Amino acid sequence: MADAFGANRAGRKLVLLALLLAAGMPVLAAPHVPDDLARCGPIPPAPVDLQVSGFYADSGNDGPAARIDPARYARYLEAIAPLTAWGQRINQQSDRYLQSGDHAQARCALAFLDDWAQAGALLGQMGDEAAQRQGEYERQWHLAQAAAVYFKVMALATPAQDARIRHWLAQLAQPVKAFWDHPRRQKNNHYAWSGVGVMQTSFLNANPADRRWARQVFDEVLDGLRPDGFHPAELRRGSKALHYHLFMLAPLLHMAKLSQLSGENWLADARLQRMIAAVSQAAEDPSIMEKITGKVQESFAGHPWGWGCFLILPEDDPRQRRFKALIRSGQGSPSVRYLGGNQALLRMRVDQCLAQACALP
Repeated sequence: MADAFGANRAGRKLVLLALLLAAGMPVLAAPHVPDDLARCGPIPPAPVDLQVSGFYADSGNDGPAARIDPARYARYLEAIAPLTAWGQRINQQSDRYLQSGDHAQARCALAFLDDWAQAGALLGQMGDEAAQRQGEYERQWHLAQAAAVYFKVMALATPAQDARIRHWLAQLAQPVKAFWDHPRRQKNNHYAWSGVGVMQTSFLNANPADRRWARQVFDEVLDGLRPDGFHPAELRRGSKALHYHLFMLAPLLHMAKLSQLSGENWLADARLQRMIAAVSQAAEDPSIMEKITGKVQESFAGHPWGWGCFLILPEDDPRQRRFKALIRSGQGSPSVRYLGGNQALLRMRVDQCLAQACALP
């Protein structure tokens, strides 16, 4: 809309600039932005506090959730839009860096991480009591995502970026742990996600206490498995039982891979192997899960993340090869959103660290 000068916003800026020059007043130049960072695009605003509610219509205080309420889901997507945009960008940037060696992509990811670190993103209040649980889940998911991405690109961080990002991640890990201090919290997939974020951060900040906390999470989740390798909490999801078993397995597999950085091998854990066997078989043949739950399972063909978790398994694991072939045929994606993107690239990055002793504190 035109103003009294008949100019739009850009025109008003030109008028103001002319007046300043005519008056002999100095005009400060805009700060120089390196060309590679200018191509990164705008960084989504960092939410310090987060007011977001769950979107399932059939969930009690700690009960199963399987039916999405469309109106609630629309509000949820709107509330987390900055988180979604930021997370998609850092996943893409860090993946492209590892795929191509393009340092500009890594610097973009570092700029996005550093901006949110300086803003203290997600360090505030996660909503009122009714909304708190969903906000806390968002905090732990994005801790895991940010730490995984930083692990991929940290070799190119400046000392100042490195200090700020590591400190921010360490700060985020504390409320994530505190949320699970409540004795009535259900030790379901969400608990596994808290463990992977804290474990990633423990390596980045040389914090053995956080690593022990993550190991406790790993053990408690796996101790809850049935003899057949499935988890009772996720079987109650009905038609989403397979979906949520994959969602639980993804952070556990990631933690198992990370354990190699401290000379351990959690992947050899018999409980985890039992779960991998059960979930991978059900992923290839959903009728297995349908017989247990009595519900037809939602399809994973073309799902944006469902099978990517299997790519973190060793190259010689037949399950890894089978799911890689399915993904290459267009069924699913190699990425897991909250684990920093392409899981084959994450596995490669951990292996590089093992071979080259990357700069972990």
